[in-house]
Amino acid sequence: MKLLALMVGSTLVAQSSGTPQATELAAVVSRKLEKTISVPSDLIAFQSVAIYAKVSGFIQSIDVDRGSWVKKDQALAVLLAPELQA
Repeated sequence: MKLLALMVGSTLVAQSSGTPQATELAAVVSRKLEKTISVPSDLIAFQSVAIYAKVSGFIQSIDVDRGSWVKKDQALAVLLAPELQA
C-alpha cells in the first residue's frame, strides 16, 4: 500500500488507496513547561553487587567514590594486611 502526502497550507492531504483525507497540522514550538508535578517515589538500583576482600586486613586507601564509573580490573581500595607482610 502506497501513501501519498501533500502539504496544502496548514492542512495535510493524504491519499491512501484512492481516498483523500484532510488532516489539520499543528506547528511545533519549543518553550518551557507550563506545569510541573511532584510525585513521591523511590529510586532503586537495577543491579547490586556484594564486594568481599580475599584476605582480612585494614583499609589503607579508597580509590573511587560512591557512584563512580569503574572499569574491569580497576582497584577500588588498597588493603593493609600486617600478618601477610612477614
